[in-house]
Amino acid sequence: QKEELKWRKEAGWDWFSKHIPIKTERRVWVFRSEVLDTYEKEMVRPEEFTRIGRNHENGFSFKRQEEPHEESSRQAIAAVKALGLDFGAVDILEGKDVTCHVLEVNTAPGVTKGGSHRTLVRLAKQIAKIGEDQMLAMPVIETGIAKKDGTAVAFVLLAAASLFAGFLFVF
Repeated sequence: QKEELKWRKEAGWDWFSKHIPIKTERRVWVFRSEVLDTYEKEMVRPEEFTRIGRNHENGFSFKRQEEPHEESSRQAIAAVKALGLDFGAVDILEGKDVTCHVLEVNTAPGVTKGGSHRTLVRLAKQIAKIGEDQMLAMPVIETGIAKKDGTAVAFVLLAAASLFAGFLFVF
């Protein structure tokens, strides 16, 4: 609240954030200036909403969008470039005034809880096209086992200084 600013400053607070009424929140997966996929956050388990936060533990999940959102895509690509990365899953909030705001760039986004398995495969295919001599600015993504429709998919994505290797095993 506006009237609280004076009190908080006097108490030593030096960091503030602006409240933005939310229209929606998206996660945009970007690899080398290309949008791989866009997901929109939605409430799927309202009975689990017990505290502040729009996350998996509070009943939210990501739903893949058929078409990318133009402004979110533009801002996501710019955010990944600004950080000097080759890859990032960028969380973007769209306010009720339709202005988009970058919240964060995830360099190791969750895959198993976020339903992003298809995007992970697309990322691995893009990475497989890269030669060993090409430097990547990318950390370890994730390892794990995902199950969908009775098919288990084990994935290991490893980062090294000059080589990024993706291994995908379907069984």
